[in-house]
Amino acid sequence: MKIFLESRIIRLRRKPPKHWSVSDLSFEYSSLSQVRDAFIAFEKADKTERLTFWSADNFKTLKADFFSLVRYIKAAGGVVKNEKNEVLVIFRYGQWDLPKGKVKTGPGKNEENKSGEEPEKIPQAALREVMEETGLSKVTITGKLSPTFHIYREKGKQILKKTSWFEMKATSDQPLIPQSEEDISIVKWAGREEIREITESTYPSLKKLFRETFKNYPQRRKE
Repeated sequence: MKIFLESRIIRLRRKPPKHWSVSDLSFEYSSLSQVRDAFIAFEKADKTERLTFWSADNFKTLKADFFSLVRYIKAAGGVVKNEKNEVLVIFRYGQWDLPKGKVKTGPGKNEENKSGEEPEKIPQAALREVMEETGLSKVTITGKLSPTFHIYREKGKQILKKTSWFEMKATSDQPLIPQSEEDISIVKWAGREEIREITESTYPSLKKLFRETFKNYPQRRKE
């Protein structure tokens, strides 16, 4: 499991890493206190790029102990393509992004489900969030993509968000309306000529997803 903390990476593995550098931390799992202390130290050590925990025999316990240190929430979103093979992107908080949002967990009112509705299925949440954030009215799921994980701080708490991603299709003749209450300022279809700008100005946790989405497009040449 690969988890982003801004541009840095935390890995939970069943096997020890084959390679690591002096800027990495790597531990064979032994206890909750070990995981907690290493995680706290990693947060403070800005120059440490990777933190890895591994366990061949107790991976489930390792994962449970790490998750106990954060608040875990689920989100869902879509990589939407049109008939021109363009991809729908949004611009929010100074970064290019993909439409996504929290899954309504329900029942009862809570932070992810303020209306108190019944819990959503993840594909349903992905479609809802895409339509709400972009203004699309007709979207279809065509496949499933790998999830992404990232950690951020909110109201003094560490949040671990898992985002489930789906391939989707929609036609380009539909009006696009950015959801301003979610601080989205731009919604547009991005083509081949814009790929470099987008992949260089998106969140670290999404870079691989963008590269996979645009894998047939030319990459930027190394200087």
